[in-house]
Amino acid sequence: FVRKVNEYNAVTFATTGENDTTSPQVFSKDALGTLTPTIYTSAVLLTDARVASDFDGETANASAEFGAASAKHVDNSISDLFASATGGTVGVAGTVLTWKHVTSAYARLINQGVPAGAPVFCALHPFQWHSILSAATIAGATVSVSPMFQDRMTAAPNFFNVPQFQGVTFVITNSIDINASDDATGCLYVPQAFAVDTRRAFDIE
Repeated sequence: FVRKVNEYNAVTFATTGENDTTSPQVFSKDALGTLTPTIYTSAVLLTDARVASDFDGETANASAEFGAASAKHVDNSISDLFASATGGTVGVAGTVLTWKHVTSAYARLINQGVPAGAPVFCALHPFQWHSILSAATIAGATVSVSPMFQDRMTAAPNFFNVPQFQGVTFVITNSIDINASDDATGCLYVPQAFAVDTRRAFDIE
C-alpha cells in the first residue's frame, strides 16, 4: 500500500460590492505526493551459548548497534535526496561554499512560500561548514567588533554541534557524500520537504 500526502488548495480574495453575493470556492485536498513503503532488514547471529556465557551484554550491545546503524541509514537516505531537491540550485560543482550561497538559498526557500516562523535547517558536510566558518566574516568577528554575531556562531558547545544563526539550524553531518571531484551537495530545507514514514519498529528476535 502507498500512503498519500495531500495539501489543501489555496483560496483567493477579490473585491466585491456591498450587495453582491460571494460565490464559494472549492476547498479540497490535492495530491501532493505518495510514500511507498520499503522493507529493510539486517541481522547478526548470537548463539545461546554466546549470550549465556558473555559478560558484556551481547543482546543489548547488538540492539544498540542496530539502532545506531538504522539512524545512519536514514541519514544517508535523506542526504542522497539533496541533489534532486526541486527548490533550485545555488552554486556549481567546484565552487567553494560561502555565506552568500546560504543566504541565496534561504531567499529562494522563503520565495517558495514557506510559512513565517517555520523551522529552517541547513545540512552541510563538515568540510563545507569549515569553508564558511573560516570565512573572513567569521574570522574578523571579534567581541569588540561584532559581539552578537560571534555569540550566535558559538551558541552550541562546539562548531560542529548544531549551531544556529539567523533563524537557520545548521546540521553538520558526514552522511553527505563527497564525489570523485571532492564536491558535496548540502541542502537548506524545512522539515516537511523530506518524509520518513516508519510503519513499525525493527523486530529483534
